[in-house]
Amino acid sequence: MNFAEEALKVLEAEMQRTAPNGEVAVDVSHCSGSEIIQLIRGSAEAARRNSRRLKGVRLAAQCFTRAGIQLTHGNAGVVDGVPVVMDVDFDKMELIFEE
Repeated sequence: MNFAEEALKVLEAEMQRTAPNGEVAVDVSHCSGSEIIQLIRGSAEAARRNSRRLKGVRLAAQCFTRAGIQLTHGNAGVVDGVPVVMDVDFDKMELIFEE
């Protein structure tokens, strides 16, 4: 089991524990680009399982680049329909959920 798979279990538990509309932050400093993409996709899937939606992701610039996310406008891109914005501290990912 890789870091992303383990992190997704923790993310889903945290999502279930928090209010319906909330944020979960992850330190992705040790993640490869493919693991970052896996975290975004897996978080969107976990949100659906819990009657929520992954509204968007805030990601540090170096992680954005590492994951190979293409900029679509300004400092933003999209991964499988989920908006991703370069807008957080070094090596962090913030996932924003809504009901």
